[in-house]
Amino acid sequence: MYDNVFISSFGSNIYNTIGFLESLKNETSDTVIWNSVGNASLILFLKIIGFQFHQMTNQLKDLYICHSFINGFSLIPENEEDKKEYIRDWIVRKINQVSLISEDTNLKEIFSLTNIFPNFLVYSRTDREITSFNPSTTPNTTLIDCLMASLTCVGTFQTYKVGDKTYSNLNTIDSFPSENIF
Repeated sequence: MYDNVFISSFGSNIYNTIGFLESLKNETSDTVIWNSVGNASLILFLKIIGFQFHQMTNQLKDLYICHSFINGFSLIPENEEDKKEYIRDWIVRKINQVSLISEDTNLKEIFSLTNIFPNFLVYSRTDREITSFNPSTTPNTTLIDCLMASLTCVGTFQTYKVGDKTYSNLNTIDSFPSENIF
């Protein structure tokens, strides 16, 4: 029914988002384009590697940093580099669990393998603009780099580098189109 879905989740709202998507699973079963912001990228990642919405909460149980998915960023002092490594290792474990893709799989290959067109919206701190990682604009970017750039500032780490550019998620900027306020 929907050819395009936009999922946005910050903090612990990821669980509400999964529940909402579960209630819409029939309407989104044929959806190809999946736009994501923030830690909703974890939902998109789990969908790409083959998990159904009702399975995702269980898959997230072994991501033991949910205590820091607080709306308002991390209030618990922690080492950001350790968190980056922990999250990346968790992603690689999930990839290896299903054996559909490898940690080097890029967005072009994801679309070809799954017919899911992932579009990760992030903020380029280098270019000072909203940008997206997807199979059309950045086909050679790895899925892991997209996820890591999307997961910044949700109680995890502040920035993530892809190539020579630094990224963070959209929650770090005021992306509301104020010129359209009435």
